[in-house]
Amino acid sequence: MAKQYTLLRLTPGPAEARFGITAAPMAVIADYRGRVTVRRVYLRDEVNAASRRLKDLAAKFDRRAAERPLTEIPDWAEDVVAEGGGKVMAAFLEKVHPTSGREPRRGPKFADLVALYGKIDRDYEKIGLATNYIAALKDRRTANRKDVKAWQAEAGLLKEMTFCVNDSVKFAALKACGDFLPVGEIGFFPERAARKAENCLNPNVLLCRAAEAVGKTAARLPADAERDDRRAVLRAVPFLAEILTREGRNNGACTLARKSLESVATATGEPSVLTAYLACFCTTEGETEWLAKFTTRFNLAAAEWLESVTGMKFGPDPKAWSGWLKSVGSKLTWDRKRGVFRKR
Repeated sequence: MAKQYTLLRLTPGPAEARFGITAAPMAVIADYRGRVTVRRVYLRDEVNAASRRLKDLAAKFDRRAAERPLTEIPDWAEDVVAEGGGKVMAAFLEKVHPTSGREPRRGPKFADLVALYGKIDRDYEKIGLATNYIAALKDRRTANRKDVKAWQAEAGLLKEMTFCVNDSVKFAALKACGDFLPVGEIGFFPERAARKAENCLNPNVLLCRAAEAVGKTAARLPADAERDDRRAVLRAVPFLAEILTREGRNNGACTLARKSLESVATATGEPSVLTAYLACFCTTEGETEWLAKFTTRFNLAAAEWLESVTGMKFGPDPKAWSGWLKSVGSKLTWDRKRGVFRKR
């Protein structure tokens, strides 16, 4: 082994907690300061092949970079980065972005936290900061936020964390975005899903979290929402419809996309969303018996929702749904008091 070069063979616990990768037989290469230089080293072959792999990695190891000092964690951030520091992070956010009163003139600012997140060298410290930040945002109310700039700044850091080296942090950050991002920023989720394969071991899970977040964001659209927010929510419809038409019904992303599209329909009351929704379903014709079971179950769940928002009794056959929609035509409207679509 070369000097300054460390091979870490990981077990499930430390792997997730410190380096953000899945369990053995995967390993990582880190310098002696704890900075990960090669994130995924598979050692599944026989011993000689694994030895050649490690020898090649050792030859490519950047010893000059290993000599570079670590980014120093300032005193004010030690507890913010430490594991289990969610309450400390919440107190810090309340101090730099108070829900009432003015921001302090002295001491660390929110911009310092953002800069620190970008500079941290060791993965487990970055994961710790992100985990604490996500936990702290759960207690910060998004409704009636007067300081819009502060809200957008906090949302911006949360969006950046959806690209964290750790998959679990990515997914947790996306889930938190659904509860925290301003409704007008709902377009972030289709954009993030388009890059789902970047540095991600589980891109389908990321797709699921993005689809789910659209629905959670749409559900927060107020009845008197601004026109721009309503339009932003409606622009997310093609993203959800694409998942429903592209993915197999045994993929969890389909269920989450269906539920989110239902949230968009009830939140906006737009008949066009219902039309797009009905166009995403198919019959079991030509499907194998195994897949047909998923399709039937999926269609029954959709029929149950349709009954709740139309008052009509539907079975699992999408052709009957389309026939009803054609009979109603352009006379369909949303009754906000009753929470149903009805014929004018």
